[in-house]
This record gives sequence, C-alpha cells and structure tokens, in this order.
Amino acid sequence: MRVDGKPKAECKYCKKRLVGDPSKGTTHLKNHYHRCPKVKRPGDIKQQLLQGNLNKEKFQLTLFNFSQENSRKGLAHAIIKHEYPLSIVEHEGFKSYSMSLNPLICGHEKQDAMELLRKNEGLMAITTDMWTSSQKNGFMAVTTLYIDKNWTL
Repeated sequence: MRVDGKPKAECKYCKKRLVGDPSKGTTHLKNHYHRCPKVKRPGDIKQQLLQGNLNKEKFQLTLFNFSQENSRKGLAHAIIKHEYPLSIVEHEGFKSYSMSLNPLICGHEKQDAMELLRKNEGLMAITTDMWTSSQKNGFMAVTTLYIDKNWTL
C-alpha cells in the first residue's frame, strides 16, 4: 500500500502502518511482529473454563472469569444461609477445599486486618448479636465502638 506516495506495510493484527520500502529491509517488520500485543502466541493460550446456565429451559455455555469479590460474596451468602460458624474459613478441610478450587486464593486478609488493628492508636470493641424473628428469620448485628487516642467516641 502507499500513503502519501510512500510504500507502507500494515500489520494484519493491530493495523499499525510501518515503513514498507524494500530498501529499508524487513528487520523492523519482524521486530514489530514479536512485540505486537495483538499477536496470539502459543505460550499465551490458557485453558478457559466454561460455566453452564439454565435459564427458562434453555442451557447456555459461557466463559467463566474468576472474581475475588464474587467469591467472597458467595462465601458470605453460604455462611449466612446455612449458619456456618464464621471460623469455618480457618478449618483445615475448608482451606484444603478452597485451594483445590482456586490455588490463587490467599489467606492473608486476616493477617492484614490484624496488623491494621495493631497499628491503631485508639481502642475498638466489636460485638455481635444474633436472634430469630417470630417468622423464623435469623438475623445477626455487628456493632463496633471506636474510641480514638483522645478518648472521643
């Protein structure tokens, strides 16, 4: 192709225009190919997970993308719905099971939270209260009282 009367080469992956003059050689074209972010390399191919969804008698397969936020929400939902103890995440079997599902899950959140609390110059009290309504619905309230270093509540 020619642009402003000069020969140009166009990358078929990213559409970038490069010098296409035969007298300039092809090394720059080869270098661009190796750096082009749109080129799929054999080592870049990763196994993807499929998830099935059944919506109104129709089954659909979609690509699954892991989300730490969705994982936390799902765990919280299970703990609340089935009244598991909050310490379930500390159980050896639960840790092993979680690692088998996703080895990228880290257990450093508790240590990070404890470190933040240790660095705190004020005082904090956290209490929980659980009850069941007359309709047999379970509830849990978490109350936190914080007093700063000047003893202000």
